[in-house]
Amino acid sequence: MEMVDVPTGSFIYDAGGIGGSTFNNYGGGSAITVSAATDIPTGAAAGWPNGYTGFYLAKYEVSQQQFCDFLNTISSTDAANRYDAAGYNTYGYLITYTGAAPYGVRYTTAAQNRGCNLLSWDDTCAYLSWSALRPMTEMEYEKAARGGNQAGANARTYPWGNTEPSTVTGSVDGGTHMLYYANYGNIAGGEKPILVGWYLSQNYAASNPAVTGASVYGITDLAGNVWEFLINCAWATVPLNGNGTTTWPASWPGAAAGKGVRGGGWFDIVAYLRVSDRVNAGWAGTTREIGVGFHPARTK
Repeated sequence: MEMVDVPTGSFIYDAGGIGGSTFNNYGGGSAITVSAATDIPTGAAAGWPNGYTGFYLAKYEVSQQQFCDFLNTISSTDAANRYDAAGYNTYGYLITYTGAAPYGVRYTTAAQNRGCNLLSWDDTCAYLSWSALRPMTEMEYEKAARGGNQAGANARTYPWGNTEPSTVTGSVDGGTHMLYYANYGNIAGGEKPILVGWYLSQNYAASNPAVTGASVYGITDLAGNVWEFLINCAWATVPLNGNGTTTWPASWPGAAAGKGVRGGGWFDIVAYLRVSDRVNAGWAGTTREIGVGFHPARTK
């Protein structure tokens, strides 16, 4: 898994104040510059990952093949609990199980590099703990998506800048999707995630780097494709890195409180792609969802 080193440094959080104050949002709903490791949500423990201190974040969303590798490595019982058997061929989810196959190759997918959807918070936590990673926080999400304060200020609306994404469509990953910036809009004939990092792979950077949709750190799909599971500002405990097992640390929130999603997905309106939008920052769903996935993080 390719991880990006997001460096230590200040950044603007909640640009435009569009995130509101719910779920203990840092800054109380106003745009604010995060300029120290101590700029953390009210009541949070010292060392809470606020994005100022450097951290690692996956360059790509977890793909279906990566999730298959996880299922093929853990115990059969754990794998059965983490697999959506009823989801096959639904909204691009093509992970299959063959019980007669040898252990290690029972789970396969015909869409190896497609963003993995139909994941619950528990599925996500099991994967992250097993891989010795962790969920990112919503403050880390904004740092990774918006970038640091180059030249003293950076309040970009989207990971690529302030330009609203194009609505030009075409054939992408076997369906009809937006051709530039991000996969969003719930376009008929394209009701699914697409290959992770697809826009970055199209050699757009030579003519207009913004249309790759990547952040200034080269991290892809932080807006669109699948929503990003993360820890919100209401969670006061410092989340430790995963422990190498499918039983995640007690320092991570459960599904009912302290977690949510950011960034929008393939079926969403453009407003949800804005870096500071928090419409689902406190989403407490426990079920598997068609448009939710994640970027793994790790504390240095």
